[in-house]
Amino acid sequence: MNLDSDYRYSEWDNSQQVDPFDANDLMNALSDELLEDGDLQRALQRLYRMGDESRLGDRLEGMKQLIERLRQQRQATLNRHNLSSIMDDLQAKLQDIVDTERLGIDRRVEESKQPPPAGSEETTAGDNEALRKMLESMAAKKREYLDALPDSVPQRFQSLSQYDFMDNEARDKFNALREQLQQQVMQSYFKGMQQAIQSITPEDLQRTRQMVQDLNQMLEDRLQGREPKFDEFMEKYGDMFPGVNNLDQLLEQMQQRMAAMQALMDSMSPEMRDQLQQMMDTLIGDDRLRADLARLALNLNQMFPNQSSRKGYPFRGDEPLSMVEAMAMMERLQAMDDLEAQMKAAQTGEGIDDIDPNKVRDVLGAEEARQLEQLQQITKMLEEAGYIKKTDKGYELTATVSAKSGRRH
Repeated sequence: MNLDSDYRYSEWDNSQQVDPFDANDLMNALSDELLEDGDLQRALQRLYRMGDESRLGDRLEGMKQLIERLRQQRQATLNRHNLSSIMDDLQAKLQDIVDTERLGIDRRVEESKQPPPAGSEETTAGDNEALRKMLESMAAKKREYLDALPDSVPQRFQSLSQYDFMDNEARDKFNALREQLQQQVMQSYFKGMQQAIQSITPEDLQRTRQMVQDLNQMLEDRLQGREPKFDEFMEKYGDMFPGVNNLDQLLEQMQQRMAAMQALMDSMSPEMRDQLQQMMDTLIGDDRLRADLARLALNLNQMFPNQSSRKGYPFRGDEPLSMVEAMAMMERLQAMDDLEAQMKAAQTGEGIDDIDPNKVRDVLGAEEARQLEQLQQITKMLEEAGYIKKTDKGYELTATVSAKSGRRH
């Protein structure tokens, strides 16, 4: 035994990677097909598509198995979640605000019937009675307004936006809900806007409107062959687009966001879609900004025409989702669709190196990413071992390999 060999040992901590097979194992897995017709390309394509088919002890999954796992995970997502909960949640919150306001009105009326505390400023009984009747009249009108609120979520929200609350707690709840929804709406258009805009004040609205106009100008400059002023744009609005370093990144982020919103709309019933659109229009609250956003969507459709063919998703579950959660879910489902298209195109090995293992890890998990990386290493392992070589016609067996046995002489 050579004690001077350059080996190093360390304690096992589950981070070490052990290769599940080597080039010899791969050649053994290919040997049956090589013996049958000697067609290396066909044998490799089957290995990419089907995996080892138990010839390596099921240590290598093919693209077919990865695609099936992706489809199962997508279906599990659709079976778990429920898009109608977006409006159901808003309906419940608005009802809570109305109930809080009613209780506050009743409390104010009851308090008006109590005699003034000892030592308070003296008023005549007639004054107290006049104030009480005035309060009761006001309370009656408030209750009448609340009784007449529309059932539709966007119309009810619009009506409450124009209502002067008597109860401070109810007012605070409504303002908090409106601010939260405004942030979610802007987040649905622009990733990162929630951090940049905490509430849509007149100043925020003016800056956002100008940003959308400048963004449209950049897109139209590119569409018409002019140089977009990206650096100037980011100097003014960089806080709204964290992590964006160039125009292509910005366009990709915008396209993904718009596509997710369209998929969300397409996944809803016509009634719910109409309600959500009304709600968003109410929350944006500015005709000029709505027109600029519509122009932005048109520009993005011109730049990414293939994205308009996407469809909605058939959700069947019960788990509720907020608007932001639903948008994130749409982006994830669309990432699954894009990944599946890549995987289907790469089932023969052609283009498999273009699939990003990090995206597989994000969408499916670490084990699936490892399986992809193993598939991507097949030809490299066989080349380094001297079994195959790359030619103008594709991969061929080397002279040292017998096509009859699939083994090195």
